[in-house]
Amino acid sequence: MALSFAADIRPLFRDSPDVDGMKDYGLDLSSYEDVRAHAGAIYDRLEDGSMPCDGPWPEKQIALFKQWTEEGMAPLSPTPAKARSKKAAERKKDARG
Repeated sequence: MALSFAADIRPLFRDSPDVDGMKDYGLDLSSYEDVRAHAGAIYDRLEDGSMPCDGPWPEKQIALFKQWTEEGMAPLSPTPAKARSKKAAERKKDARG
């Protein structure tokens, strides 16, 4: 299953000091839009160890962030195929009357 910001990436950023500290620089790490817009720069800082401010992330977390960017940076987890099929069948049934 593809990674999502809400389920996989946002939890990597602590409210303090990560989110609070970066707001002083105009970047909201709790915001999907901000993280997506600055993903390349964030990744560079994570990779070189200059972010977060109190020490580098473990390689596993950096790899997770990179994977999310390579998968297209989804905001939410995609709806599982089974649930999509059920919803489609319900819509089709409702359309018939």
